[in-house]
Amino acid sequence: MARLQVTNPETCEAILKSARFRGLLAGHIPPDWFVIKTDLRAELDQLLDATGFHRTGRYRLADQSSGVPDSDPARPKRRGRPGLGHEGEGT
Repeated sequence: MARLQVTNPETCEAILKSARFRGLLAGHIPPDWFVIKTDLRAELDQLLDATGFHRTGRYRLADQSSGVPDSDPARPKRRGRPGLGHEGEGT
Protein backbone atom coordinates (compact mmCIF):
# COMPACT_ATOMS: atom_id res chain seq x y z
CA MET A 1 0.00 0.00 0.00
CA ALA A 2 1.13 3.52 -0.70
CA ARG A 3 -0.29 6.80 0.48
CA LEU A 4 -0.35 10.09 -1.37
CA GLN A 5 -0.66 13.35 0.54
CA VAL A 6 -1.79 16.49 -1.25
CA THR A 7 -2.23 19.44 1.10
CA ASN A 8 -3.94 21.83 -1.32
CA PRO A 9 -7.74 21.49 -0.77
CA GLU A 10 -8.61 22.37 -4.37
CA THR A 11 -6.20 19.75 -5.69
CA CYS A 12 -7.61 17.14 -3.30
CA GLU A 13 -11.10 17.87 -4.58
CA ALA A 14 -9.91 17.59 -8.19
CA ILE A 15 -8.27 14.21 -7.45
CA LEU A 16 -11.49 12.93 -5.87
CA LYS A 17 -13.48 13.96 -8.96
CA SER A 18 -10.91 12.74 -11.51
CA ALA A 19 -11.72 9.55 -13.41
CA ARG A 20 -7.98 9.15 -14.13
CA PHE A 21 -7.09 9.12 -10.43
CA ARG A 22 -10.20 7.23 -9.29
CA GLY A 23 -8.96 3.98 -10.83
CA LEU A 24 -5.77 4.18 -8.77
CA LEU A 25 -7.35 4.99 -5.42
CA ALA A 26 -8.12 2.40 -2.76
CA GLY A 27 -9.47 5.10 -0.46
CA HIS A 28 -9.33 8.63 0.90
CA ILE A 29 -8.31 9.63 4.42
CA PRO A 30 -9.58 13.19 4.91
CA PRO A 31 -8.48 15.79 4.67
CA ASP A 32 -5.45 15.23 2.43
CA TRP A 33 -4.32 11.57 2.25
CA PHE A 34 -5.18 9.12 -0.52
CA VAL A 35 -4.58 5.37 -0.33
CA ILE A 36 -3.14 4.01 -3.58
CA LYS A 37 -3.76 0.48 -4.83
CA THR A 38 -0.47 -1.40 -4.36
CA ASP A 39 -0.31 -2.87 -7.84
CA LEU A 40 -0.89 0.53 -9.48
CA ARG A 41 2.00 2.49 -7.95
CA ALA A 42 3.85 2.71 -11.31
CA GLU A 43 0.71 4.05 -12.97
CA LEU A 44 0.40 6.64 -10.20
CA ASP A 45 3.95 7.83 -10.87
CA GLN A 46 3.14 8.17 -14.58
CA LEU A 47 -0.07 10.08 -13.85
CA LEU A 48 1.65 12.40 -11.38
CA ASP A 49 4.24 13.15 -14.05
CA ALA A 50 1.63 13.63 -16.80
CA THR A 51 -0.39 16.04 -14.64
CA GLY A 52 2.62 18.10 -13.57
CA PHE A 53 2.84 17.00 -9.93
CA HIS A 54 6.49 15.96 -10.25
CA ARG A 55 7.43 19.44 -11.42
CA THR A 56 5.66 21.21 -8.54
CA GLY A 57 6.67 18.86 -5.74
CA ARG A 58 3.33 19.61 -4.04
CA TYR A 59 2.65 16.09 -2.92
CA ARG A 60 4.15 13.43 -0.71
CA LEU A 61 4.25 9.66 -1.12
CA ALA A 62 4.63 7.22 1.76
CA ASP A 63 4.87 3.46 1.48
CA GLN A 64 3.25 1.27 4.11
CA SER A 65 6.62 -0.07 5.16
CA SER A 66 8.12 3.37 5.73
CA GLY A 67 5.06 5.14 7.08
CA VAL A 68 5.10 8.81 7.93
CA PRO A 69 7.97 9.70 10.23
CA ASP A 70 7.21 11.61 13.43
CA SER A 71 9.62 14.31 12.29
CA ASP A 72 7.55 14.90 9.15
CA PRO A 73 6.96 18.68 8.88
CA ALA A 74 3.57 18.04 7.27
CA ARG A 75 2.40 16.09 10.30
CA PRO A 76 0.73 18.17 13.01
CA LYS A 77 2.63 18.23 16.26
CA ARG A 78 0.81 17.00 19.35
CA ARG A 79 0.78 19.45 22.18
CA GLY A 80 -0.36 18.77 25.68
CA ARG A 81 -3.03 20.93 27.21
CA PRO A 82 -2.26 22.88 30.38
CA GLY A 83 -3.25 21.11 33.55
CA LEU A 84 -3.67 17.68 31.97
CA GLY A 85 -0.20 16.31 32.73
CA HIS A 86 1.00 14.63 35.87
CA GLU A 87 1.16 16.66 39.00
CA GLY A 88 3.90 19.27 38.81
CA GLU A 89 4.17 19.10 34.99
CA GLY A 90 3.69 21.84 32.42
CA THR A 91 1.44 24.77 32.12
